[in-house]
Amino acid sequence: MKNSITKISLFILIGVIIFGCNATKRVPNGKSLLTKNDIVVDGKKNNVEDVFNQLYQKQNSSILGYRLRLNIYNLAKQKTDSIYRAKFANNPKKYNRKVKWLSKKQVKRLGQSFWYSGIHNFLRKTGEAPVILDTVSTKKSIKRLKWYYYRRGYFDVTANYKIDSTSPKKVKLKYDIVTGKPYIIDSIESFISSKPLDSLYQLRKKIR
Repeated sequence: MKNSITKISLFILIGVIIFGCNATKRVPNGKSLLTKNDIVVDGKKNNVEDVFNQLYQKQNSSILGYRLRLNIYNLAKQKTDSIYRAKFANNPKKYNRKVKWLSKKQVKRLGQSFWYSGIHNFLRKTGEAPVILDTVSTKKSIKRLKWYYYRRGYFDVTANYKIDSTSPKKVKLKYDIVTGKPYIIDSIESFISSKPLDSLYQLRKKIR
């Protein structure tokens, strides 16, 4: 069992090294991989985690700038069942030889085995699918960022976004937020027309 895990890990490592540069391998034509989110608040870059948590879309995770899980995901073949069936459909003689050696049921089960199908399911689950830019989510992020600052007293906050294309099929997002001046409560006054109630209020206020 340990040998199998070691072999799988080695296979993944070699594959990532060979194909690691092709981060957009699973990005459909006409779509773009979101590589970075920048949030600028009042002209200064903001890296506060609580602010970034307002975003609906975040770029793929990385280790020292390297998107390991994305590249692991890209190693997996898509629609392995169709590929396996097509292999025999294009070569009936090969299928007949397999059936003579095994059986129809065993040949079918072979296509669902770890080395034909399971390993690719494992890679997909271990890896991370590419984050494709979705402007609907971006607009939701803008509303959420505005609400975040509005709740903190910035009632005149404005927010916009800009999409920058960094390379074919790769983009980064920049959120530009201008908070304006916060509204601050200067003082609170109370007026209670009922004297008994006012006395109770003043007494309670002193206790606090």
